[in-house]
Amino acid sequence: MAANGSAMADAYISQTIDSVKFGVVDLTPADGQAAGFTVEGPWSSRHTSEYLIGGVRFSSQASVPAGSYVANGNAGTTYFYDEVYPDWGFVNVLSGSIAPGNWVSTGFTQSRRLILAPHSLLSVSGNYDFSGHGDGMATTGSLVVDLLGRSVRAGGSIYNYTSAEDVFHYSLVNNTDESMEVSVQLKAAVRFSGTPAVLSAVPEPGAYAMLLGGFALFGMLAARRRPVQPRSTSRSA
Repeated sequence: MAANGSAMADAYISQTIDSVKFGVVDLTPADGQAAGFTVEGPWSSRHTSEYLIGGVRFSSQASVPAGSYVANGNAGTTYFYDEVYPDWGFVNVLSGSIAPGNWVSTGFTQSRRLILAPHSLLSVSGNYDFSGHGDGMATTGSLVVDLLGRSVRAGGSIYNYTSAEDVFHYSLVNNTDESMEVSVQLKAAVRFSGTPAVLSAVPEPGAYAMLLGGFALFGMLAARRRPVQPRSTSRSA
């Protein structure tokens, strides 16, 4: 039970991004200059969590009021695959119980720097798998891919509200005569909200009859109360 006496709702979300690959296309093969890219260091990771409890936002689970959110097992953990270039990926899991009217989210931003050769097209592709379920709760997952170069930006996003599998493929072009530093960012996030679906009550057949009867009664009363307009008469001299 939650601190406010309301029943807690359970949810489990799993988000997988894997088989992340980089590719390159030579845009000017006849110029004799090789296209390609070089990787500058490993992936870097940044984790963020956010909780909305009673209308107040918290950035750590330790600061959340007791009884409002209970993490289950491997909540908020990320499993990184052993990197075997160029394949790479990770799993993001969020599991727990939350009181109605509140929500919790967790996200990871993975970044990597590359140097893209002149007149080259850089592509980033991979697989995306999202699975979320709960006791009438709203579960969402998202993936944003940003390719940031010098005065050039490309990428896109995927949003899922139910279990789904998808693939992503985005590219960035260097049309200049100089090498370009490119930042590749994968921003994955999952969220669940303790707000169950509200179902409207279906009136019984007798209620419909009473409703129609009420409308008829109001109509009769309105007709009786309508003032009678006096008839105009004219007298001849």
